[in-house]
Amino acid sequence: MLVTLRRFVVFFAPLALAVVLLLWTSAAAAAAPSRFPGGRGPGGPPPTVDKIQGMNADLLGESLATQEAQLAVMKNTLHITTVRVDLDWEYVQYGGSTTYDWSLYDPLFSAIKAEGMTPLVLIQGTASWASTSGSIVAQPDPVQFATFVTSVVQRYGAQDYEIWNEENNTAFWATPNPAVYTTLLEDSYQAIKAVAPSSTVISGGLAPEPNSGGNIDAVTFLQEMYADGAEPYFNALGDHPYSYPALPDNYETWSGWSEMSAFPTSIRSVMVANGDSAKQVWFTEVGYPSNTTSYPAGLNGTTAEADEITQVNAFAAANSWVGPVFWYVYQDDSSGNFGLLTASGARKAAFTTFAAL
Repeated sequence: MLVTLRRFVVFFAPLALAVVLLLWTSAAAAAAPSRFPGGRGPGGPPPTVDKIQGMNADLLGESLATQEAQLAVMKNTLHITTVRVDLDWEYVQYGGSTTYDWSLYDPLFSAIKAEGMTPLVLIQGTASWASTSGSIVAQPDPVQFATFVTSVVQRYGAQDYEIWNEENNTAFWATPNPAVYTTLLEDSYQAIKAVAPSSTVISGGLAPEPNSGGNIDAVTFLQEMYADGAEPYFNALGDHPYSYPALPDNYETWSGWSEMSAFPTSIRSVMVANGDSAKQVWFTEVGYPSNTTSYPAGLNGTTAEADEITQVNAFAAANSWVGPVFWYVYQDDSSGNFGLLTASGARKAAFTTFAAL
């Protein structure tokens, strides 16, 4: 073949040069769309990798039509592949340890599946009958909680499961306790793997809280989890790196985003120090309230929320240890103005930014 090509060049050099130039030009033109999205040529912005592919959405209790409509927009317009579903123990077993009511969850899981999406199942809360105080955020008994986890996995099978939510925050665990949480995580992990070994178990997303008022700082809580033997009992670490009113690119000593990897002792450095560098960090919640002016840039909340999306996505794309990212939240709700849509359904600037990723 090589000999034939050399003869071709010797006897038909002008024609060969023309063919080579034509092929080179065609190849460059074909490559342009992938290198420069939208047909932009050299000098335009580089391509963006879409890493925010998960969404928190308040769909429980909504009509099936509403669920289906919102899921369709998430998938087709926002490129969402995974929806985080809050599965509360109390909502299923409010009637006691031998009663089960899956009516809130079966339709939603079916709708997610029908849309070709997958759930991240957040299992959390204490059934009121299992709490001495009657509070659903009271410290649960790990064995009882794991029994409920088993029933969840038996019903919904192999999935991504997150065990509790912001367990270092008194709003979700009345008296945060790393040792008890670690036991609960261990028991839950074993329960999940016994039924569906291929499931991914994510530790509960840690909140950016100070060591005060009963709350425990995320880094401190994680250090104590490792000291209590948590390492074998989660496949990925959950984190909620909120930083508002600062944006992710702004370092602040109080910022959950900075605490994630920029601090001398950070969430990521603690993982590495404990031999867990191979595990990813899943941002199971990250967001920005559009009614909050950013600091220190001074951007209005609508602009800052859109900038949050861009900065979070860029960081996630640049760091292989960042796993799936879940935006909080699809639409404004009782938690605040974190949505891509207002409570009335109007699309914010952040919606457009998100859709363009």
